[in-house]
Amino acid sequence: MQLSTGKNVKFLSTFKSLYADSGIKAFYRGCSIASFRHVPYSGTRIIVYENLSKNSTLELYLGPGIKVFSGVTAGVIGQFIANPTDLIKVRMQSDSRMGRYTSPLNVFLEIMKERGIAGLWKGSIPSCVRAGLVNLGELVTYDSAKTQIMLLRLKYNSISNPNSIDIDDLILLKTRRDEVDDLLTHVSSSICSGFVAASISTPADVLKTRIMNSKSTNIKIFGLIQTILKEEGVRTLWRGFIPIWMRLAPWQLIFWVSYENSRKLLGLTGF
Repeated sequence: MQLSTGKNVKFLSTFKSLYADSGIKAFYRGCSIASFRHVPYSGTRIIVYENLSKNSTLELYLGPGIKVFSGVTAGVIGQFIANPTDLIKVRMQSDSRMGRYTSPLNVFLEIMKERGIAGLWKGSIPSCVRAGLVNLGELVTYDSAKTQIMLLRLKYNSISNPNSIDIDDLILLKTRRDEVDDLLTHVSSSICSGFVAASISTPADVLKTRIMNSKSTNIKIFGLIQTILKEEGVRTLWRGFIPIWMRLAPWQLIFWVSYENSRKLLGLTGF
């Protein structure tokens, strides 16, 4: 969908076309490399976010903005490290009809032959911008939503009646957190996280996909944006929102519930 330059690309028609061409396996093309990508990507972003967002020195200078800074920074660093795997994934998924690539290694060798090792970071700028936005939606939204949901549940239970997050709220969460840091909170926060992440990251995802799939080495981001707006309209920047949300929603749910429970099993506090 995001590679098409037409104005009337529909989700269902794209779904039917892919299924007609390759069957159900078309929807899992690039799955292996996509899974491998999350080893360096998710591992890095979670560690960076937790360390930055809890840094007292940064909080002194950034105040409430520390979560936004931490989320964007974590996404950019994680994506830059994982960009080669992301590039290979995009190439494989866009090759569903031509059949040039038989494996991630095949894509890797072709990229190395065409542009050398630097070619593995093609499209890294829009990819990092997208990752920053995604993690603004994922990490920051989950973190903030979880805090608010826990406070609302404590209010509903008549444990406290805070009007805003002040020092009393922070003490309350620290002392009574275990009462509301549960599956209901995790699922609710995940739903918020998935929707916001899909909403703010789709435009960057469109740009990233087109640049990574292009054979040209001289694509300018702002030039591409101008071309899309002029020839296809602003709605094109949100093309693919539904499938992106359909991917992010279950991913967020499974990831956060699994991650939160893993922390508990290790004797750590919640995220």
